[in-house]
Amino acid sequence: MKTRIYNFRLGVCAALISPLVMTCAGHRVASNTTLETRNPGAASVEGESKRFPKALAKKLARLQKFAPSNLTDNPDSPESFAEQDWLQHSIDGAQNARPPIMAFARAHDHWSGMRERPSHGNSGGRWIPLGPTNAQNDLTNTFRDRTVYTAGTENFGGRTVHGVIDPDCQPSRARAERDDDDGRERKGSCTLWIAATNGGVWRTDNALAVDDPATPEYEGPAWDFISETFGNQSVASLELDPNDPEHRTIWAGTGEPNACGSGCEVGVGVYVSKDRGNNWRGPLGAAEFSGRGVGSIVVKPGDSKTVFVATGRATRGISNTCCGGTDAFIPGAAHFGVWRSKDEGKSWELVNQGANALCTASTPDVVSLNNTACSPRGARRIKIDPVDPNTVYASFFARGIWR
Repeated sequence: MKTRIYNFRLGVCAALISPLVMTCAGHRVASNTTLETRNPGAASVEGESKRFPKALAKKLARLQKFAPSNLTDNPDSPESFAEQDWLQHSIDGAQNARPPIMAFARAHDHWSGMRERPSHGNSGGRWIPLGPTNAQNDLTNTFRDRTVYTAGTENFGGRTVHGVIDPDCQPSRARAERDDDDGRERKGSCTLWIAATNGGVWRTDNALAVDDPATPEYEGPAWDFISETFGNQSVASLELDPNDPEHRTIWAGTGEPNACGSGCEVGVGVYVSKDRGNNWRGPLGAAEFSGRGVGSIVVKPGDSKTVFVATGRATRGISNTCCGGTDAFIPGAAHFGVWRSKDEGKSWELVNQGANALCTASTPDVVSLNNTACSPRGARRIKIDPVDPNTVYASFFARGIWR
């Protein structure tokens, strides 16, 4: 009986000590830099079996399958990926030294100053509503009740998905004397355009105006609806031509490609205006963009004829209950992705779909079902490198960013 108790206690001690031995041994194997390789073969396994019991040596050998194959793969070791990433982002590329600590302090101070910079008046960095508030909701129409979205008010704003502002926007009224092509005097010195889904394009010429709540009159930005001639008021993208020094040329894309099931309506193409939105030409690219959503437009700096458009899936049809009665598989609609025009919108070429090659051999519906290498929803945003206008970046649903 005593022998059995002794054997049982010995077994318990061995069981308690084994994890400690395994942990220490594992640490020793992982940290021993004198091993010939980090993924030992039969020779290293044989060496381990001499130092440890056979069962433990076999387990340690199996654990080596999950150990880094090289010391540089360890993110905590010298020359690791983390250190390389830090070096790449902390050196300016001109073989100069790392920035001094004061550079970070100055950058922080500059950012804090910009964040708290007053706009016009004394806003002190606070957000203030700018409208538009002159869109009317007919609350007497019981078949078009939108009180869920508008809280029962007649003045309301819809989903604003994009906006562009005059780069020469100034708080003064120095430019107020210049007239528009329609003969009306400019109302202010800062022009802002916004795109509203199912609400069209709106423009204000006094975006920096501030309303005084103490007065009954509204002195804030005055908005005009300027896309009456569009074939579809679901507008999701705007772009000012960077080559126009007067900032009068603006592009607008119809159709909203956001991933939603009610309200992201398809579009009919893109429009362009040479007079700040008073008159429009379009829809351009109707064959390529009709039935899709144009989420982004960019004009190449130095070449106004080269225009890139990002298109994605959108829905057709809408019901008064969320997400019902809509269809994203549009018969006859073209493929979605990044399109390019070299003749200011007269013709278009599909150049990327979020893969190494186009998927035009498959139907758009097959692509939508994620059965190809291309994005199942298309492209969302396009940006041109500010240093190199020949370098274009595009983001895709489920396929990341491509250059």
